[in-house]
Amino acid sequence: MSGHIEVIACLRVRISNVKQVIGIRTSKQNVSKLTSSEVAEQSRQQIAEKLNHMTLIDQDNGEELWERCKIIINSVAVWVLSIMGPAHKGVWFGVECQATTEDKNKAYRKMQQVYGTRGLIEEYKEKRSKEKTTHKRKKKEWMNVELENMELLRKQHECRKFYEAINMARKQFKPRVHICRNEDGTLINNE
Repeated sequence: MSGHIEVIACLRVRISNVKQVIGIRTSKQNVSKLTSSEVAEQSRQQIAEKLNHMTLIDQDNGEELWERCKIIINSVAVWVLSIMGPAHKGVWFGVECQATTEDKNKAYRKMQQVYGTRGLIEEYKEKRSKEKTTHKRKKKEWMNVELENMELLRKQHECRKFYEAINMARKQFKPRVHICRNEDGTLINNE
């Protein structure tokens, strides 16, 4: 007989969610303000002033000094540069689109109340068609303006802004989905 014992293990693989903090988003500073010489000089002066007031202790090592410098730089960046808001996509849905949608909704409610006579159904179909064409036209106009702006950025050799605009145009809307399990173990989402 050998002294070895057979061991059976069951491993379960899952994605680690240690770094996920729900509800907190990292904020970005508006670095494009640094192209202005006045703002750049103001931030330099603020950082220099705060670094001059920083006291050095003999026990400080390089890591602790860097952490204190990083805190100073970040505080000046928040104060001078301000925090950048979320990326904003251009909105094509304007007053005209809102008005046609309201007309279509009124026709739909009217059709539902009277149990859909032929005349009301035809009126609703016309308004729905008008709404669709208005939305398509407005979105196409907006997209043409966006493409012209991108072309202008490309001609001016503003590579960073150009590629940011391209990526914003390519991104689709992704709604957030919240899923959890109930007592039975079945998945429940936010619908």
